[in-house]
Amino acid sequence: GICDFYSREGPSGGCKFELNTAFGQLTSPGYPEDYPNDKECVWHFVTTPGHRLQLDFIEFEIEPHQDCAYDRIDVYDGSSVDAPSLGTYCGPRAPEKILSSKNELYLFFHSDSSVQRKGFQAHYTSVCGGTIRAERTVGYVYSHATYGGSNYENRVACEWTLLAEDGMSVEIQFTNFELEEEVHCEYDYVEIYDGDSENAMRLGRYCGNKQPNLFISSGPVLRVRFRADDTVTAKGFVFEYVETDPVEGLIYTEEPGPTTRPPLEPVINEKANNRFLARTAAGRRPYIH
Repeated sequence: GICDFYSREGPSGGCKFELNTAFGQLTSPGYPEDYPNDKECVWHFVTTPGHRLQLDFIEFEIEPHQDCAYDRIDVYDGSSVDAPSLGTYCGPRAPEKILSSKNELYLFFHSDSSVQRKGFQAHYTSVCGGTIRAERTVGYVYSHATYGGSNYENRVACEWTLLAEDGMSVEIQFTNFELEEEVHCEYDYVEIYDGDSENAMRLGRYCGNKQPNLFISSGPVLRVRFRADDTVTAKGFVFEYVETDPVEGLIYTEEPGPTTRPPLEPVINEKANNRFLARTAAGRRPYIH
């Protein structure tokens, strides 16, 4: 489940932790006492899709060495040691905050056969937004890491940049949508932009519980921006995204000026809509209700 926590003792008394919560804390083995010699531990963090993991060290003291050859922690941007490295750390100084690029992070702790130190205490949190590769298989983004368990928080500012291969497009479809309602969507809102430049065309601004249309980018980038003010929250949203072939002659209506908002619904040609309906009819549904 999305909120389980468990640890497994390995055959040699090793330690492996699967952390599937949006936030929490962790400590080196034996903390606040010194960590033992010849110990290896791993922590695999998984948070909600559409969110990244941030690791902050509150206390950090590991045997120093200029190459961290004795005792160390290694942090990886993914689900295993095969993922890109986010750094190797030891000594008395805590690392700066560490941020993953996706919704998984992997931490490995190793101690050698001599010299023990106090170790570390850290906490991890989920941070919304980031750049996400759209692929041929459907992915999901949730408005907040505790979606389905609680409303989104106040004072939220998130931006997701969805990226397809050159020559391809990104398609998104909201499957759940519930934000604070306001006639001009000035309080809490989602905006969709066709591209990542400063002057990218805004395809719409949405709030309330009226589900936005299907969107297909004209180029390989689509941006989704979520803002919430400091009062009133709601359930939030889920959207699915997928890389798709560009659609010829796709026309979105220009947005009306500020006096006549709320924005018009974008016009989507039938070809795009039929293709989406055919796919959803084939039973492709998100796994959250």
